Amino acid sequence: MIVRSVARGLEQEYAMNTCPADQVPRRLLIDTALNCLHDAGYTAPAKWAVTDEAGNLAYERSIASNWAADGGPFPVAYNGMRLYDDAVHFEVSSPVVRNPRDLVRYSLAGEVLVYLAAKAASKRFEKPVAAYKNNLSTTVEDGLIRSVAYGTHHNLLLPRSICNLRNWEQVRRALVPYTIARLPLIGSGNMVPVRKSGPQWEVDWRDAELFGQELRFAISPRICFVRVVSTLDTTFWRGLVNERDEPHADDVSYWRLHDINLEALRSPFQLYIVDALQTLIVAAFQRGLLDGAPQLAHPLRSGVQLVFGLEPRDWQVQLENGRTAHALRDILGGFYLEKIGQLVAREGSPEDHAAVELISTVITQLATGDFDSLVHGIDWVTKLALLEEYGAQGEEALTVCNQFSLIDEGVRWYTGEEVDLDSCDCLHNLESSLEYAEKRLAGCKATDLRRDIATAMMHGPGDTRDYLRSAVLRKFGPEVLQASWERIYYRGGVLRLPDPLCWGEEESSQMIASAESVEESARRVRASG
Repeated sequence: MIVRSVARGLEQEYAMNTCPADQVPRRLLIDTALNCLHDAGYTAPAKWAVTDEAGNLAYERSIASNWAADGGPFPVAYNGMRLYDDAVHFEVSSPVVRNPRDLVRYSLAGEVLVYLAAKAASKRFEKPVAAYKNNLSTTVEDGLIRSVAYGTHHNLLLPRSICNLRNWEQVRRALVPYTIARLPLIGSGNMVPVRKSGPQWEVDWRDAELFGQELRFAISPRICFVRVVSTLDTTFWRGLVNERDEPHADDVSYWRLHDINLEALRSPFQLYIVDALQTLIVAAFQRGLLDGAPQLAHPLRSGVQLVFGLEPRDWQVQLENGRTAHALRDILGGFYLEKIGQLVAREGSPEDHAAVELISTVITQLATGDFDSLVHGIDWVTKLALLEEYGAQGEEALTVCNQFSLIDEGVRWYTGEEVDLDSCDCLHNLESSLEYAEKRLAGCKATDLRRDIATAMMHGPGDTRDYLRSAVLRKFGPEVLQASWERIYYRGGVLRLPDPLCWGEEESSQMIASAESVEESARRVRASG
């Protein structure tokens, strides 16, 4: 199964704040909220092994040294997640997954954990605390609108022989056109500030922020914060492709492709198709199928123009050869989908074939303007429908988008709790979006997904190393001194899990059940080769 062949994970930065009148310093707020999750039993009593983050060591040390709450940090979750304060954002990093359904489960479980943290922090500070799954924080003051970006990063492990800086030009030529052409498929949608320049408007970027005098709806606002084609930076000079390595696995075998330009999605259906598409694309790249991708003349400019066009006729981009192509029909569908179709025809499972057919159908629906069929399935389409329903423009439209991203008590419904969803403030209709996924994803039952989300709150995936990592933490938590993605440190040694696709339930359930210590678990892992 191609969609199950790649180790990957999702990083999501959440906004968390109190109202201005009840202002609590954000770092203290977030760090306290994270401690509340530890107190509730969701994270282990272990520190993060900062020195394992060799490629980002200075930043990791700054996270630890800037911790503002009493006690902690304890970022190692029992379900394999890392929950931490990342540049004063509440970050949820998923465990390693190898199939789109698990990525959906852990993304939605992350929403529940963030809600529980915000609710507990509200009690701790005796002030309402709100959390948002969003990629923008926008303020309006004296007529000037200012936005900063939050990140949604998708990480995929590729063979180091295929993906590395020595052949980065090949990586760039294969994937840059894809990162632009996919925008109508991956977008979450939001209001973005733009600056008037005579009769025209333009995106005004300064010091990693956007400024403007009016707000316009962007299909995929993240592209407005991207400044270069390729870079190591993730916060200021953001690139379409990112050069950071840090595989969090055997660094002789793996390179982590760090995609920093996905968006904060709430639709389980959209989460599924984006992850499936990403995985199929990198699998095609591994096999050399993406050579000859159509090159864009102006990738960044084309991306910004594309996301402000709300009709398929607006999604034209200029190629290096001077011709004009349609981003969805000609590039994503005409080139990339054709290549992954060839791969799946040759190697694919029924699940792979179903994923390609589903992606093809959604591309067609978008390219033909059949947006009504995608409400509750594609977030930016759903938000546009809400804006039309409310007749909202400008700052009112911004409020609607924020209310869609609000993480409120409704997310408890995901874990099987009884919740009056009609009384919730969030404008994202959880029930309708789950029904949409059930209708369009083969074998997806809403009741099963809710059960699996509840399980994902405390358990790692069953088919990656995070099954064993999670089980060790639950059974031997007090013995664990530090942990990272690849290592668990205990007094006298370290348990290493360098292959993220090993040590799932089938391989290790009996071993962990009979082991009497972390040390014994480590011996058995080493003995297995």
